Amino acid sequence: MRLFLLLLLFSETVDRESLRFAYSTEQGFDTSCGLTALSCLMDRYWGVPSDEVSLARDFLAEKIVGGDLTVSFADMAAILKAKGFSCKAYQMNFGQLEKAVARYAPVIVHYDRPEGHFALVLAIRDGSVLTADPAEGTISREQAAFESLWSGNVMLAALPGGAVDLELIEEAKRSVWGRGELLERAALAGAGVTGW
Repeated sequence: MRLFLLLLLFSETVDRESLRFAYSTEQGFDTSCGLTALSCLMDRYWGVPSDEVSLARDFLAEKIVGGDLTVSFADMAAILKAKGFSCKAYQMNFGQLEKAVARYAPVIVHYDRPEGHFALVLAIRDGSVLTADPAEGTISREQAAFESLWSGNVMLAALPGGAVDLELIEEAKRSVWGRGELLERAALAGAGVTGW
């Protein structure tokens, strides 16, 4: 009986890697973060079937030969428009990003430190930024840590006549921020502080 209960318990566990990428898409190549962020935005959040390999084949055939899959905002805009999306790139400060995410999530962001990289911002809450990062998975960063990476450049995208999967964004928020809250409570309980 005890063995059965243990097996039942472990059958519901999810490995850490799967949990990290439950709400994001892992990039398959060193330089494909932009394509992966795009495919995640289109496929997971807007329901438009897409993946980084198809995007590279269909839109960057000349780059594939050289093995360089880097993209610019101009490349991303061309791909999004070809897929029926409306999009526009902006330079923003953090307050403007917070307002844009509240209205247009997910938002594509560009990091320029330590090197060029793209991710999606899913939500911002109390100075914590929830990102779907093709290299790191779905993670939360404090505002200062996020701003130390972020170039200030963003792209907003929407599919006319479509609907973003807001429930998936809510699941990501509950999953990532909920784990953090649980760990904080456990740490407080371990220190003898209770209140829950």
